[in-house]
Amino acid sequence: MIRPLTPAQRQAVQAGTESIVLLRITGEEKGSPLPFEAVMGNAVAHVHKINGDTNPKINADGSPKLSRDDNPFLMDRWYRTPSPAAASNGWIYFVLSPGDYCFTIGTYDLGRFTIPYTGFFTNHFEIPAGKSLVYAGSMHLNFPTRMAGWTEKWTEENSEAQAAGASAFPEFGPVETTHMLPFNRPVHFVPLKELSPMAVTLNSSASFMTPNWPNYARHKHPRTGGDSTALLMSSGAAAAIIYDLLFAPIYNEIAEERANKEAAEDLKKWEPGMSELREYMRGNENSEIISNVMEHLNRQGMKAVAPLTSNGMREDGESNGTNYNLCATILSAGLVPAGKLKEFKFSVGAVVQVQMRDAGGQSLFEGIYLYSTPTKRLYGVPPFLNLLDGERPARKLPDYCEPEGRLAVLKELSNAVDLAVQNALTQVTQGDFEK
Repeated sequence: MIRPLTPAQRQAVQAGTESIVLLRITGEEKGSPLPFEAVMGNAVAHVHKINGDTNPKINADGSPKLSRDDNPFLMDRWYRTPSPAAASNGWIYFVLSPGDYCFTIGTYDLGRFTIPYTGFFTNHFEIPAGKSLVYAGSMHLNFPTRMAGWTEKWTEENSEAQAAGASAFPEFGPVETTHMLPFNRPVHFVPLKELSPMAVTLNSSASFMTPNWPNYARHKHPRTGGDSTALLMSSGAAAAIIYDLLFAPIYNEIAEERANKEAAEDLKKWEPGMSELREYMRGNENSEIISNVMEHLNRQGMKAVAPLTSNGMREDGESNGTNYNLCATILSAGLVPAGKLKEFKFSVGAVVQVQMRDAGGQSLFEGIYLYSTPTKRLYGVPPFLNLLDGERPARKLPDYCEPEGRLAVLKELSNAVDLAVQNALTQVTQGDFEK
Protein backbone atom coordinates (compact mmCIF):
# COMPACT_ATOMS: atom_id res chain seq x y z
CA MET A 1 0.00 0.00 0.00
CA ILE A 2 1.35 3.44 -0.92
CA ARG A 3 1.54 5.24 2.39
CA PRO A 4 3.85 8.17 3.17
CA LEU A 5 4.89 9.00 6.72
CA THR A 6 2.15 10.44 8.90
CA PRO A 7 2.83 13.74 10.68
CA ALA A 8 3.12 11.88 14.00
CA GLN A 9 5.62 9.40 12.54
CA ARG A 10 7.68 12.18 11.00
CA GLN A 11 7.79 14.00 14.33
CA ALA A 12 8.86 10.81 16.17
CA VAL A 13 11.69 10.17 13.70
CA GLN A 14 12.83 13.78 13.97
CA ALA A 15 12.82 13.47 17.76
CA GLY A 16 14.92 10.30 17.58
CA THR A 17 12.37 8.09 19.32
CA GLU A 18 11.59 6.01 16.20
CA SER A 19 13.43 4.95 13.04
CA ILE A 20 12.44 4.38 9.44
CA VAL A 21 13.50 0.84 8.50
CA LEU A 22 13.86 0.10 4.78
CA LEU A 23 13.64 -3.39 3.30
CA ARG A 24 13.50 -4.53 -0.31
CA ILE A 25 11.40 -7.52 -1.37
CA THR A 26 11.38 -8.69 -4.98
CA GLY A 27 10.21 -11.89 -6.59
CA GLU A 28 10.00 -14.02 -9.68
CA GLU A 29 7.79 -16.84 -10.91
CA LYS A 30 9.18 -19.45 -13.29
CA GLY A 31 12.09 -17.15 -14.10
CA SER A 32 9.96 -14.06 -14.87
CA PRO A 33 10.03 -11.01 -12.55
CA LEU A 34 6.86 -10.38 -10.60
CA PRO A 35 5.45 -6.87 -10.09
CA PHE A 36 5.36 -5.51 -6.56
CA GLU A 37 1.61 -6.11 -6.16
CA ALA A 38 2.00 -9.77 -7.14
CA VAL A 39 4.90 -10.35 -4.73
CA MET A 40 3.14 -8.72 -1.80
CA GLY A 41 -0.10 -10.42 -2.77
CA ASN A 42 1.58 -13.78 -2.14
CA ALA A 43 4.14 -12.97 0.55
CA VAL A 44 3.27 -10.95 3.64
CA ALA A 45 6.10 -9.11 5.39
CA HIS A 46 5.69 -8.37 9.09
CA VAL A 47 7.88 -7.30 12.02
CA HIS A 48 7.28 -8.30 15.60
CA LYS A 49 9.03 -6.61 18.51
CA ILE A 50 10.74 -9.14 20.77
CA ASN A 51 11.88 -6.86 23.56
CA GLY A 52 13.06 -3.35 24.24
CA ASP A 53 9.82 -2.26 25.92
CA THR A 54 8.90 -2.57 29.58
CA ASN A 55 5.61 -4.09 28.40
CA PRO A 56 6.24 -7.55 26.88
CA LYS A 57 4.82 -8.25 23.43
CA ILE A 58 4.13 -11.95 24.02
CA ASN A 59 1.84 -13.55 26.61
CA ALA A 60 2.91 -16.44 28.83
CA ASP A 61 0.98 -18.91 26.63
CA GLY A 62 2.78 -17.65 23.52
CA SER A 63 -0.08 -15.61 22.09
CA PRO A 64 1.01 -12.17 20.85
CA LYS A 65 -0.03 -8.95 22.53
CA LEU A 66 -1.00 -7.02 19.43
CA SER A 67 -1.88 -3.40 18.93
CA ARG A 68 -3.77 -2.42 15.80
CA ASP A 69 -0.51 -1.67 14.00
CA ASP A 70 0.90 -5.07 15.00
CA ASN A 71 -2.13 -7.18 14.12
CA PRO A 72 -1.26 -9.52 11.22
CA PHE A 73 -4.95 -10.03 10.45
CA LEU A 74 -5.30 -6.38 9.38
CA MET A 75 -3.86 -6.84 5.91
CA ASP A 76 -3.29 -3.17 5.11
CA ARG A 77 -0.90 -2.95 8.07
CA TRP A 78 1.48 -5.64 6.81
CA TYR A 79 3.63 -3.36 4.73
CA ARG A 80 4.03 0.26 3.62
CA THR A 81 5.79 1.68 0.60
CA PRO A 82 6.46 5.43 0.37
CA SER A 83 5.75 6.02 -3.34
CA PRO A 84 4.85 4.30 -6.63
CA ALA A 85 8.51 4.54 -7.70
CA ALA A 86 9.65 2.82 -4.51
CA ALA A 87 6.98 0.14 -4.94
CA SER A 88 8.10 -0.62 -8.48
CA ASN A 89 11.53 -1.45 -7.07
CA GLY A 90 10.22 -3.53 -4.15
CA TRP A 91 10.96 -1.07 -1.33
CA ILE A 92 8.86 -1.23 1.82
CA TYR A 93 9.36 0.41 5.19
CA PHE A 94 8.38 0.18 8.83
CA VAL A 95 8.52 2.89 11.50
CA LEU A 96 9.96 1.25 14.61
CA SER A 97 11.17 2.23 18.06
CA PRO A 98 14.61 1.03 19.28
CA GLY A 99 14.75 -2.64 20.21
CA ASP A 100 15.12 -6.20 18.98
CA TYR A 101 12.81 -7.32 16.17
CA CYS A 102 11.85 -10.52 14.42
CA PHE A 103 11.23 -10.15 10.69
CA THR A 104 8.85 -12.70 9.25
CA ILE A 105 7.48 -13.32 5.81
CA GLY A 106 4.73 -15.82 5.09
CA THR A 107 2.44 -16.72 2.21
CA TYR A 108 -1.27 -17.03 1.73
CA ASP A 109 -3.05 -20.35 1.44
CA LEU A 110 -5.91 -19.92 -1.04
CA GLY A 111 -6.34 -16.32 0.04
CA ARG A 112 -6.35 -17.04 3.78
CA PHE A 113 -3.56 -16.26 6.23
CA THR A 114 -2.94 -19.57 7.97
CA ILE A 115 -0.85 -20.95 10.81
CA PRO A 116 1.30 -22.81 10.05
CA TYR A 117 2.18 -20.72 7.01
CA THR A 118 2.35 -22.21 3.54
CA GLY A 119 5.90 -20.87 3.41
CA PHE A 120 7.76 -19.16 6.20
CA PHE A 121 10.99 -17.30 6.70
CA THR A 122 12.23 -15.45 9.77
CA ASN A 123 15.30 -13.43 10.72
CA HIS A 124 16.00 -10.82 13.35
CA PHE A 125 17.57 -7.38 13.52
CA GLU A 126 18.25 -4.70 16.09
CA ILE A 127 17.33 -1.01 15.85
CA PRO A 128 19.74 1.10 17.89
CA ALA A 129 18.55 4.32 19.47
CA GLY A 130 18.97 7.60 17.62
CA LYS A 131 19.09 6.20 14.06
CA SER A 132 16.69 8.01 11.72
CA LEU A 133 16.96 5.90 8.56
CA VAL A 134 18.05 2.26 8.65
CA TYR A 135 18.39 -0.36 5.91
CA ALA A 136 17.85 -3.96 7.05
CA GLY A 137 18.49 -5.89 3.83
CA SER A 138 16.94 -7.20 0.60
CA MET A 139 15.09 -10.44 -0.04
CA HIS A 140 14.42 -12.06 -3.40
CA LEU A 141 11.65 -14.68 -3.51
CA ASN A 142 11.41 -17.37 -6.15
CA PHE A 143 7.89 -18.78 -6.58
CA PRO A 144 8.01 -22.06 -8.54
CA THR A 145 4.23 -21.82 -8.91
CA ARG A 146 1.79 -19.36 -7.43
CA MET A 147 0.61 -20.41 -3.94
CA ALA A 148 3.06 -23.32 -3.82
CA GLY A 149 5.68 -21.98 -1.44
CA TRP A 150 8.93 -20.31 -2.39
CA THR A 151 12.65 -20.12 -1.83
CA GLU A 152 14.42 -17.00 -0.63
CA LYS A 153 17.77 -15.30 -1.11
CA TRP A 154 18.88 -12.63 1.33
CA THR A 155 21.39 -9.97 0.22
CA GLU A 156 22.60 -6.49 1.11
CA GLU A 157 22.29 -3.75 -1.50
CA ASN A 158 23.78 -0.77 0.29
CA SER A 159 24.17 1.55 -2.71
CA GLU A 160 20.59 0.87 -3.85
CA ALA A 161 19.38 1.48 -0.29
CA GLN A 162 21.16 4.84 -0.18
CA ALA A 163 19.45 5.84 -3.42
CA ALA A 164 16.03 4.65 -2.23
CA GLY A 165 16.41 6.44 1.09
CA ALA A 166 17.55 9.67 -0.55
CA SER A 167 14.56 9.58 -2.91
CA ALA A 168 11.85 8.65 -0.39
CA PHE A 169 13.17 10.24 2.81
CA PRO A 170 15.75 12.89 1.81
CA GLU A 171 15.52 14.78 5.11
CA PHE A 172 16.54 11.73 7.17
CA GLY A 173 19.62 10.46 5.33
CA PRO A 174 22.17 9.06 5.03
CA VAL A 175 21.00 5.46 5.35
CA GLU A 176 22.68 3.27 7.98
CA THR A 177 22.76 -0.52 7.68
CA THR A 178 21.69 -2.96 10.35
CA HIS A 179 22.47 -6.60 9.60
CA MET A 180 19.61 -9.07 9.29
CA LEU A 181 20.72 -12.21 11.13
CA PRO A 182 19.38 -15.78 11.39
CA PHE A 183 16.68 -16.36 13.97
CA ASN A 184 16.27 -19.61 15.91
CA ARG A 185 19.43 -20.88 14.23
CA PRO A 186 23.10 -19.97 14.71
CA VAL A 187 25.06 -17.59 12.50
CA HIS A 188 27.72 -20.31 12.44
CA PHE A 189 28.54 -23.43 14.45
CA VAL A 190 31.00 -23.50 17.35
CA PRO A 191 32.42 -26.66 18.99
CA LEU A 192 31.38 -27.05 22.60
CA LYS A 193 34.94 -26.82 23.93
CA GLU A 194 35.43 -23.45 22.26
CA LEU A 195 32.46 -21.86 24.01
CA SER A 196 34.19 -21.91 27.41
CA PRO A 197 34.67 -19.87 29.43
CA MET A 198 31.17 -18.45 28.93
CA ALA A 199 29.44 -15.78 30.98
CA VAL A 200 25.76 -16.40 31.77
CA THR A 201 23.24 -13.66 32.49
CA LEU A 202 19.53 -13.87 33.30
CA ASN A 203 17.12 -11.00 32.73
CA SER A 204 13.39 -10.75 33.28
CA SER A 205 11.43 -8.14 31.38
CA ALA A 206 8.08 -8.89 33.01
CA SER A 207 6.52 -9.70 36.37
CA PHE A 208 5.00 -13.13 36.92
CA MET A 209 1.40 -12.96 35.74
CA THR A 210 -1.53 -14.42 37.65
CA PRO A 211 -5.13 -14.62 36.39
CA ASN A 212 -6.88 -11.40 35.45
CA TRP A 213 -10.20 -12.15 37.09
CA PRO A 214 -12.45 -9.83 35.02
CA ASN A 215 -11.02 -11.28 31.80
CA TYR A 216 -11.21 -14.82 33.16
CA ALA A 217 -14.88 -14.38 34.06
CA ARG A 218 -15.71 -12.84 30.69
CA HIS A 219 -14.19 -15.85 28.94
CA LYS A 220 -16.53 -18.06 30.97
CA HIS A 221 -19.49 -15.81 30.15
CA PRO A 222 -18.76 -14.26 26.74
CA ARG A 223 -20.87 -11.37 25.51
CA THR A 224 -21.58 -13.01 22.16
CA GLY A 225 -25.25 -12.25 21.98
CA GLY A 226 -25.86 -15.77 20.79
CA ASP A 227 -25.69 -16.76 17.15
CA SER A 228 -28.30 -15.48 14.73
CA THR A 229 -26.79 -17.38 11.78
CA ALA A 230 -29.10 -20.36 12.25
CA LEU A 231 -32.12 -18.06 12.29
CA LEU A 232 -30.88 -16.35 9.16
CA MET A 233 -30.69 -19.69 7.36
CA SER A 234 -33.93 -21.16 8.68
CA SER A 235 -36.27 -18.20 9.21
CA GLY A 236 -34.83 -15.46 7.06
CA ALA A 237 -33.18 -12.10 7.58
CA ALA A 238 -36.15 -10.55 9.42
CA ALA A 239 -36.00 -13.09 12.26
CA ALA A 240 -32.24 -12.71 12.53
CA ILE A 241 -32.51 -8.91 12.72
CA ILE A 242 -35.20 -9.12 15.40
CA TYR A 243 -33.04 -11.50 17.39
CA ASP A 244 -29.99 -9.23 17.14
CA LEU A 245 -31.98 -6.11 18.06
CA LEU A 246 -34.16 -7.49 20.88
CA PHE A 247 -32.61 -10.60 22.38
CA ALA A 248 -28.86 -10.16 21.90
CA PRO A 249 -28.65 -7.03 24.11
CA ILE A 250 -30.50 -8.87 26.90
CA TYR A 251 -28.19 -11.87 26.58
CA ASN A 252 -25.13 -9.63 26.68
CA GLU A 253 -26.37 -7.73 29.72
CA ILE A 254 -26.96 -10.97 31.62
CA ALA A 255 -23.54 -12.34 30.61
CA GLU A 256 -21.83 -9.12 31.68
CA GLU A 257 -23.64 -9.10 35.03
CA ARG A 258 -22.66 -12.72 35.74
CA ALA A 259 -19.07 -12.07 34.69
CA ASN A 260 -18.75 -9.02 36.96
CA LYS A 261 -20.22 -10.90 39.91
CA GLU A 262 -17.90 -13.89 39.46
CA ALA A 263 -14.89 -11.64 38.94
CA ALA A 264 -15.55 -9.90 42.25
CA GLU A 265 -15.97 -13.24 44.02
CA ASP A 266 -12.82 -14.71 42.46
CA LEU A 267 -10.81 -11.61 43.29
CA LYS A 268 -11.83 -11.76 46.95
CA LYS A 269 -11.20 -15.50 47.19
CA TRP A 270 -7.96 -15.94 45.25
CA GLU A 271 -6.12 -12.63 45.07
CA PRO A 272 -4.43 -12.88 48.53
CA GLY A 273 -2.79 -16.18 47.52
CA MET A 274 -1.91 -14.89 44.05
CA SER A 275 -0.36 -11.77 45.56
CA GLU A 276 1.86 -13.95 47.74
CA LEU A 277 2.87 -16.00 44.68
CA ARG A 278 3.85 -12.88 42.72
CA GLU A 279 5.87 -11.57 45.65
CA TYR A 280 7.59 -14.93 46.11
CA MET A 281 8.59 -15.04 42.44
CA ARG A 282 9.84 -11.46 42.58
CA GLY A 283 12.14 -12.27 45.46
CA ASN A 284 13.48 -15.65 44.37
CA GLU A 285 13.25 -15.86 40.60
CA ASN A 286 16.65 -14.82 39.27
CA SER A 287 19.07 -16.30 41.80
CA GLU A 288 17.44 -19.73 41.81
CA ILE A 289 17.17 -19.95 38.04
CA ILE A 290 20.66 -18.74 37.21
CA SER A 291 22.16 -21.20 39.71
CA ASN A 292 20.26 -24.06 38.08
CA VAL A 293 21.42 -23.11 34.57
CA MET A 294 25.07 -22.71 35.58
CA GLU A 295 25.05 -26.02 37.44
CA HIS A 296 23.78 -27.78 34.31
CA LEU A 297 26.46 -26.14 32.15
CA ASN A 298 29.21 -27.11 34.54
CA ARG A 299 27.99 -30.72 34.54
CA GLN A 300 28.51 -30.72 30.77
CA GLY A 301 32.14 -29.76 31.24
CA MET A 302 31.64 -26.12 30.35
CA LYS A 303 33.22 -23.37 32.38
CA ALA A 304 30.32 -21.04 33.15
CA VAL A 305 31.44 -17.94 35.02
CA ALA A 306 29.62 -15.49 37.26
CA PRO A 307 26.91 -13.46 35.52
CA LEU A 308 27.77 -10.17 33.88
CA THR A 309 26.56 -6.81 35.08
CA SER A 310 25.45 -3.98 32.83
CA ASN A 311 29.01 -2.62 32.49
CA GLY A 312 30.37 -5.92 31.15
CA MET A 313 32.13 -6.88 34.39
CA ARG A 314 31.36 -10.02 36.36
CA GLU A 315 29.45 -9.64 39.61
CA ASP A 316 32.54 -10.78 41.54
CA GLY A 317 34.41 -7.72 40.26
CA GLU A 318 36.76 -9.59 37.94
CA SER A 319 37.17 -8.68 34.27
CA ASN A 320 35.09 -10.57 31.75
CA GLY A 321 37.74 -12.72 30.04
CA THR A 322 35.17 -14.98 28.40
CA ASN A 323 34.93 -16.41 24.90
CA TYR A 324 31.17 -16.06 24.69
CA ASN A 325 28.34 -14.42 26.62
CA LEU A 326 24.93 -16.05 26.95
CA CYS A 327 21.91 -14.04 28.05
CA ALA A 328 18.53 -15.64 28.81
CA THR A 329 15.60 -13.23 29.12
CA ILE A 330 12.19 -14.21 30.46
CA LEU A 331 9.96 -12.19 28.14
CA SER A 332 6.75 -13.38 29.76
CA ALA A 333 5.76 -15.85 32.48
CA GLY A 334 2.61 -16.67 34.37
CA LEU A 335 -0.22 -19.08 35.09
CA VAL A 336 -1.96 -20.28 31.94
CA PRO A 337 -5.51 -21.77 32.04
CA ALA A 338 -5.46 -25.53 31.45
CA GLY A 339 -8.57 -27.57 30.81
CA LYS A 340 -12.08 -26.20 31.28
CA LEU A 341 -12.23 -22.69 32.73
CA LYS A 342 -14.71 -23.72 35.44
CA GLU A 343 -12.19 -26.24 36.80
CA PHE A 344 -9.78 -23.45 37.81
CA LYS A 345 -6.78 -25.46 36.61
CA PHE A 346 -3.59 -23.72 35.56
CA SER A 347 -0.13 -24.63 34.33
CA VAL A 348 3.02 -22.54 34.23
CA GLY A 349 3.80 -20.89 30.90
CA ALA A 350 6.86 -18.89 29.90
CA VAL A 351 8.49 -17.33 26.85
CA VAL A 352 12.30 -17.28 27.02
CA GLN A 353 14.69 -15.48 24.69
CA VAL A 354 18.26 -16.81 24.42
CA GLN A 355 21.03 -14.65 22.95
CA MET A 356 24.69 -15.57 22.48
CA ARG A 357 27.47 -13.17 21.50
CA ASP A 358 31.20 -13.58 21.14
CA ALA A 359 33.72 -11.57 23.14
CA GLY A 360 33.62 -8.83 20.53
CA GLY A 361 29.85 -8.43 20.81
CA GLN A 362 29.00 -10.13 17.50
CA SER A 363 25.80 -12.15 17.52
CA LEU A 364 26.16 -15.93 17.35
CA PHE A 365 22.62 -17.03 18.13
CA GLU A 366 19.21 -15.65 18.98
CA GLY A 367 16.01 -17.60 19.48
CA ILE A 368 12.75 -17.59 21.42
CA TYR A 369 11.28 -20.61 23.18
CA LEU A 370 7.79 -21.31 24.49
CA TYR A 371 7.32 -23.39 27.62
CA SER A 372 3.64 -24.32 27.58
CA THR A 373 1.38 -27.31 27.08
CA PRO A 374 -0.09 -27.19 23.56
CA THR A 375 -3.80 -26.36 23.59
CA LYS A 376 -6.27 -24.82 21.22
CA ARG A 377 -5.25 -21.47 22.66
CA LEU A 378 -1.88 -21.86 20.96
CA TYR A 379 -3.47 -21.44 17.53
CA GLY A 380 -2.45 -17.79 17.59
CA VAL A 381 1.15 -18.38 18.62
CA PRO A 382 3.64 -16.56 16.37
CA PRO A 383 5.41 -19.19 14.25
CA PHE A 384 8.85 -17.93 15.25
CA LEU A 385 8.39 -19.41 18.74
CA ASN A 386 10.06 -22.78 19.35
CA LEU A 387 7.79 -24.99 21.42
CA LEU A 388 9.82 -26.83 24.07
CA ASP A 389 9.08 -30.54 24.40
CA GLY A 390 7.08 -32.00 27.26
CA GLU A 391 3.75 -31.70 29.03
CA ARG A 392 3.36 -29.09 31.74
CA PRO A 393 1.48 -30.30 34.83
CA ALA A 394 -1.84 -28.61 35.51
CA ARG A 395 -2.70 -27.82 39.12
CA LYS A 396 -5.78 -26.45 40.75
CA LEU A 397 -5.53 -22.85 41.85
CA PRO A 398 -5.50 -23.58 45.62
CA ASP A 399 -2.25 -25.55 45.13
CA TYR A 400 -0.49 -22.40 43.94
CA CYS A 401 -1.48 -20.59 47.13
CA GLU A 402 0.51 -23.00 49.31
CA PRO A 403 4.30 -22.93 49.92
CA GLU A 404 4.75 -26.19 48.00
CA GLY A 405 2.87 -24.75 45.05
CA ARG A 406 4.96 -21.59 44.97
CA LEU A 407 8.13 -23.69 45.05
CA ALA A 408 6.77 -25.81 42.17
CA VAL A 409 6.21 -22.66 40.09
CA LEU A 410 9.79 -21.54 40.67
CA LYS A 411 11.10 -24.97 39.69
CA GLU A 412 9.03 -24.98 36.50
CA LEU A 413 10.19 -21.52 35.50
CA SER A 414 13.76 -22.60 36.19
CA ASN A 415 13.16 -25.66 34.00
CA ALA A 416 11.81 -23.43 31.22
CA VAL A 417 14.98 -21.33 31.14
CA ASP A 418 17.21 -24.39 31.43
CA LEU A 419 15.46 -26.14 28.53
CA ALA A 420 15.69 -23.02 26.37
CA VAL A 421 19.43 -22.68 27.05
CA GLN A 422 19.97 -26.40 26.37
CA ASN A 423 18.18 -26.18 23.03
CA ALA A 424 20.14 -23.10 21.99
CA LEU A 425 23.48 -24.71 22.86
CA THR A 426 22.51 -27.91 21.06
CA GLN A 427 21.88 -25.91 17.87
CA VAL A 428 25.07 -23.86 18.19
CA THR A 429 27.27 -26.92 18.77
CA GLN A 430 25.52 -29.16 16.22
CA GLY A 431 24.49 -31.60 18.95
CA ASP A 432 27.73 -31.63 20.97
CA PHE A 433 25.84 -30.32 23.98
CA GLU A 434 23.84 -33.05 25.72
CA LYS A 435 20.45 -32.07 27.07
